[in-house]
Amino acid sequence: MFVVLSFILFIGIVMIATIVLRDASKYAPDLLSMRNLFLAGLVVFQFTSGIIAFLLPDYSNPFSISEYEGPAIEYTIILFLFTFGFLGIYRSGFIANIIVRKVNIPDVNTAWFRLIVLSIVLFFLGLVCRLFGGYVPVVGLFIYMIGASFFAFATGMAAWAWAPRMWNPLPLFVTGFVSLGGLAVLFTDSFGRRDMLGIVIAFIWGSYYSHWRYGSFKKLVFRFACISVLGMLFLSAYTSTRFTFGLEMASLSSRVRALADADIGQGLQDLFSGQNAGMYSMYFISTRPERIEVDNLHSVKYFFSLPYPRRLWPNKPDALALTSVDEVHAPGRPKGWNIGPGIVGHMVNDNIFIALPLYTCILAVFLKVCDGLLSKYAHIPYVVLPMGVSLGQVIAIPRGELGNFFAKTVLYIVGGWIVMIIVIYAMRLFGGSSALVDDEEHYDQWENDPADEYTDQGFEPEAHH
Repeated sequence: MFVVLSFILFIGIVMIATIVLRDASKYAPDLLSMRNLFLAGLVVFQFTSGIIAFLLPDYSNPFSISEYEGPAIEYTIILFLFTFGFLGIYRSGFIANIIVRKVNIPDVNTAWFRLIVLSIVLFFLGLVCRLFGGYVPVVGLFIYMIGASFFAFATGMAAWAWAPRMWNPLPLFVTGFVSLGGLAVLFTDSFGRRDMLGIVIAFIWGSYYSHWRYGSFKKLVFRFACISVLGMLFLSAYTSTRFTFGLEMASLSSRVRALADADIGQGLQDLFSGQNAGMYSMYFISTRPERIEVDNLHSVKYFFSLPYPRRLWPNKPDALALTSVDEVHAPGRPKGWNIGPGIVGHMVNDNIFIALPLYTCILAVFLKVCDGLLSKYAHIPYVVLPMGVSLGQVIAIPRGELGNFFAKTVLYIVGGWIVMIIVIYAMRLFGGSSALVDDEEHYDQWENDPADEYTDQGFEPEAHH
């Protein structure tokens, strides 16, 4: 039975990959899109993780269940219902197409030199938020979280300026400074991976929409692969230190020593095995509602409760990733240990009959709106980059915590757009409309990447649409 279910999930992975590549060939949506990154997370954290749970069950895990067959069948059915429903609603453009048509943004094409300056400003703004945001009453936590989005924003903006002129030392230096600087700050003051992943993806995101999407597919794959491999090696080493030492470490020096001694193989296994999200989802299937009552739309309640400080609302909802740990006996786990319930686990816990259709519709419409705006305004960094800062959260949504990651996705995007609106109006106020026009003759005295021949192939920025 488990071999059959694993084969069914494998067929689902092939189906998703086929749909992504087919749609990418038509740029509907682009290969690098919000939907595709969400699907990447779904494949890793639910399909692949489900196969591992079926074939290699970890009975030492406190969330392991004795009888897998029934929950495994139910898990597979729910996962496919969600996947087919998500893809169907997304393709139909339900509600989303109307929203995209009604959004009209003026054609803005800022000179690359100004993007470089803005990326530096955003980096130091993120640094201020991370260092001092926690001291601000009431909203300090959100200022602190937005600081991470500013690092990703700065990286994507610098990459947007750098990609068409790879050998120009100014954008090259600034891109390296803001991206490595952002990773260093996040490594110093937190031990979460999503924001770090967000910086890596923001670099690829900015480069792709600025330049790479208009060149040859071979070069796109080569560049994407090189940067992805470097990013994954760092994140794997980082993941290994978390696996070994837990979420809390006493000092920066201890973190650096742990990183130097990291087991990259263990980190890669943790990253690509889905972190047991499939097994955790089946735990919720086996315990709800027979042993533990469902919590109707818990993720929705958690989403809307996040802005309220706990000192003002002592009984505000807690994350399922934390409360579920109290349901099992887990000796020897590090302080702060939590789980990724998986999107299937969230829907089961939140009442599958309500949560499955509602969450499927919300996610499909939201991501379709984002990708619709990306397609409509792919050449405007002020539209594209704010969505790029949230990608670490988008990938993690299928793992859970659903309400938390979706809330951060919305927060990062809206915060990014607000910043960009302020920037556009400020440049119009102080620099006039000419400040928004790219003046290559004045700023760019360095040739484009000599390896690029896309301009000789007759491609223009809108040729793919």
